[in-house]
Amino acid sequence: MEKVKSSRECLSCTACCDGWLQLSVFLETVCPGHPCTHRTADGCGIYENRPTNPCKIFKCGWLIDNSPLPDWMRPSDSKVIFLFNKYSWKNQHVDNAISTGEEMPSTTIDWLKNFTLQNKRLLLVTEQKYMGENNPLRTKITVFGTDEFRNSIGDLARNRKLFLDGKILG
Repeated sequence: MEKVKSSRECLSCTACCDGWLQLSVFLETVCPGHPCTHRTADGCGIYENRPTNPCKIFKCGWLIDNSPLPDWMRPSDSKVIFLFNKYSWKNQHVDNAISTGEEMPSTTIDWLKNFTLQNKRLLLVTEQKYMGENNPLRTKITVFGTDEFRNSIGDLARNRKLFLDGKILG
């Protein structure tokens, strides 16, 4: 079966550069409250000279080949960066939807919930709120999936053992 290439492009969408993802570009930290210094109103200011990692190799779920995400789920429109198979839990893939604002639109949440249930996927939705230089980042996590998965994530969170760095979820 031949793979269908995606014709989607970032263009002016800078959601991954805006600080919602935690990464490093030329040794500069990009995280909530600290967007990439190379981001401009028109996109990446160093696009031709951007680093391979993370910039050239990163593709959000909207950009990947054969993405099941509808056109309106472009991060700049839906206010979410969707990452397929970001984590693992009991040998199952866990998707991550990261809000690109303090609160994800209800239409986006509803679509994610339905997609997760219809496709029997596991999903963590993270909404981050930057509280200012002297205050910690607040993260709200919504969990979609099986009862066992939701309970497990709830237990990890209550016991302060939930780390969203790619090395979690038992």
